[in-house]
Amino acid sequence: MRRDILLGTCLLAGAVNYIAGGVDASGIDAFWPIHASLSRGVEPEQSAWDRMFATPGYAALEARERRRAALQTAMRAAFDPSRITERDSLLRTSTFTSRAVRHLMGATAARDSMQRFVSALAGSTVLDVARRRVADFVPPGLTDSVLPPPVALVLFLNDGRGYPAVIVADLLRLTRTGVDTAYFAHEFYHSYRRRFAVTYREHAPQDAGLEELLAYPVEEGAADQLDKRAFVDLSDTDFASYMRRPGALTYAPEYRANYARAAEWMSLVSRILERATARPDSASAIARRMRDSLPDSGRPLGAFMARTIDRQFGRANFIRASADTYGFWLDYDRAAEASTTPRLTPAALAVVRRLSAQYR
Repeated sequence: MRRDILLGTCLLAGAVNYIAGGVDASGIDAFWPIHASLSRGVEPEQSAWDRMFATPGYAALEARERRRAALQTAMRAAFDPSRITERDSLLRTSTFTSRAVRHLMGATAARDSMQRFVSALAGSTVLDVARRRVADFVPPGLTDSVLPPPVALVLFLNDGRGYPAVIVADLLRLTRTGVDTAYFAHEFYHSYRRRFAVTYREHAPQDAGLEELLAYPVEEGAADQLDKRAFVDLSDTDFASYMRRPGALTYAPEYRANYARAAEWMSLVSRILERATARPDSASAIARRMRDSLPDSGRPLGAFMARTIDRQFGRANFIRASADTYGFWLDYDRAAEASTTPRLTPAALAVVRRLSAQYR
């Protein structure tokens, strides 16, 4: 497989020199020797692991999320036949590592189809179409004046990452769903949002967990408007038809169900904020611990909020609201008041207003 597609780049001393807008497949090249060793029950050489984690996609996952150790564990469990017991034990949990194991187990059978997908992607205009799709959700002219970051293909999880300097895209997920414009639009959105998002001062330790609790639903809920509306806007009959399509995402029904329970999750966020306020010294710990009670850390709730703002106030106001973590929650409250959808309690809203004022 060629290391880079669409716009030729080169692999030098473990790093790729990108031309903006390109797609890099060096992580996939480095993955297969790891896979081959583990499939024989042989631990890969340290140098092989190092080469893989020096490629742009895997390097970004380590730099941004410290995922190297978890991914090494997941790959060993997924591919080494002597680790079946370890694999089964991991699969009984719901951690990042277990989700990676479950996903990676499909890589062996899909190798040929993944290679065909790379060829199809090389001949498509999907990245340019995705960039133009994002234009409707960001300030006017932004996508015309700024190219999205390059895309690095890896195998790690049924997901993707939109980092400032690179989009990390899982090749197996892409292969299963096809040349998916919406997937890339979602990830590109994250990169563009960083160019117009409000920057707050560093939060004090007791407030850092609260900021994380409130920021993730905004970031992901806004991006989900580009690729997950079909999960929630379709009728039950049409959604059933959607799920019968090849490549339909298996988590779509769960996402749809949690979106419909927005009132429940909004109430939980209110309780978290109120409890954190009552115990300010442990507010961050409380928020981080209770955040795990929200489905996907609040993503479906954020999508519900984003959709409400967009419908109630229009796209220009949605774009303005999506730039500001705390402003988004406050704008949603105003939209919810007008549309009789679930709201934060007054005490919880007071926390949001305090954070907004304190860290501007």
